[in-house]
Order: sequence, then C-alpha cells, then structure tokens
Amino acid sequence: MNSRLTKLLVPTAMLIPMLCYAKEWRGIVRLHSTRADVDRLIGTKKLRCGGLSCLYDLGQETVFVLYADEPSCKNDDATTSWKVPRDTVIEINIHFKLERSLKDLGLVLTKFSKRNDEELAGFIYYNDWDEGIEIEGTATTAMGINYYQEAKDNSLRCPRN
Repeated sequence: MNSRLTKLLVPTAMLIPMLCYAKEWRGIVRLHSTRADVDRLIGTKKLRCGGLSCLYDLGQETVFVLYADEPSCKNDDATTSWKVPRDTVIEINIHFKLERSLKDLGLVLTKFSKRNDEELAGFIYYNDWDEGIEIEGTATTAMGINYYQEAKDNSLRCPRN
C-alpha cells in the first residue's frame, strides 16, 4: 500500500473506537432518540423485544435498549420516571462479548470517578455522571458500557413521589 495512503488511513482507523463510545452511541441519544431511530440505525440486528425493551446482537456486542412508557410521571420505575414521549430511549446497555482495553474506548478516563465493586474482587465501575456513561470492567479492560441520562437532561426527570 502507498505509504501516504497508509499514513492517512491508520490515524483515521484509530478514531473509530472514539466515535463509537462518545456521548451518543451510534447516533442514538438518550432521552431524545426514539424507537424508530433505533430501528433505523440498528433494528435489523434484533434478537427480541418485549414491551419497553429490545435486545440486539451486533456481532462483537449485545445491546439492551430501554424505552420510556407514557410520560405520566408515575415515577415508580425507570420507564415512568421521565417527561418524554413513549418509546423514547432512556437507557442503553452494551455488553462486549470479548473484553476490550479501556484505552481502546477512546474515552478520557480522568473525567470518570472510579468505584470498586464490594463483592466482586477486581471489578471496577467508572462513572462520568455529567455525560451519563458508566463503564464496567477491571483496571485495564472493559466488559460493557451503560449509557444513562446526561446531567443536562435532569430537567426531564419526573419529580420524586
């Protein structure tokens, strides 16, 4: 391969993980994207759906998406705790089939708080509450990423009963 082309492609390929694990995930934004958006972006990979959630198999990862119920603000579970229309994405949980290096996620881990699991030795949770991202893993690897609401979207939360 031409060395100029290699110099151009290699840095571009290194950006791919960063694009996948940013604030939005594959173009899906919590509390703003809808089930129709998810179906358009990854819907052909559905394993199963039941009520307000769907499970997708994307080859190297399994993805669970939770959707909002009616915006009644009952606040009795995660699906009724948001002032958003029914079928709005409220949570995305990604489980990697093979652990990934934390470095390969393209996230600035210095922004994350770190909490050791009290029951599973070596298991660590990294949280960025402002961005609504939690990484489950170890000191060097990630087993999954959970996307919750960003701090800027807390105004969409229903009042506590």
